[in-house]
Amino acid sequence: MASLATVYRLIDDYSNTNTSGVGSGAMSGQPVSPDFTATSLAIATQVAMAWATLFTRPCRLVPVGGAPPFTLVTPGTLAVPPQSGLVLSGTNSVTNVSAAVVGTNTQYLTQAPVGSQVQFSNQLGTLYTVATVTDNTHLTVSPVFGGATLAAAAMMSVPSALATLAGTSVGVTNVSTAVTGVGVNFLSLSPGQTVQFGNQLGTNYTIQSIQSALAMTLTAQFTGSTNAATTLLFSPVGY
Repeated sequence: MASLATVYRLIDDYSNTNTSGVGSGAMSGQPVSPDFTATSLAIATQVAMAWATLFTRPCRLVPVGGAPPFTLVTPGTLAVPPQSGLVLSGTNSVTNVSAAVVGTNTQYLTQAPVGSQVQFSNQLGTLYTVATVTDNTHLTVSPVFGGATLAAAAMMSVPSALATLAGTSVGVTNVSTAVTGVGVNFLSLSPGQTVQFGNQLGTNYTIQSIQSALAMTLTAQFTGSTNAATTLLFSPVGY
């Protein structure tokens, strides 16, 4: 089910004289985001919508090194459409005011990792974060499920508004605010941005300062496990 990640860039459509998005000049506009990776155009477009809405101006979504035409994304709502996302395998037993979800023919380990956001067919539009995954048929969500008890609900993934910073890896250390990078460009980020790390998905941190392309600090100490080669996910500035 997984596909190879593509590196994307967002350019300001107002600064790009090639408004068709076709031809050699289509990437010539001013970048308005760091390069980021996404496993599908749908997820990349969700991230692009966050930027376009934040800056209240259209952006051109460009797969770096890819062929035109490129996707024009206009400002819109950041609310999750009630039926957005991918319907995951199997059915799910959910219970009112319980965090436990029990699956039948489900693949939680690969389709619903810790930190991902999901919604259920009997409560569309209400988002839950996967808190723990025991095996392919048992997980918990946060907050506790607020919908009606149902033995065979469908579960849908929700594309995240966070994007993965392009590059090799980043390093984080337990109870330290320092973040290091390998083959990345922290200078494309900004102080005040919200970030998460691949080894502690679902926990937000804020960038305090950026010393170089390969070094930055957080406003709070990292509480996850030390990891020298994880990923960094980031939000649009101020979002």
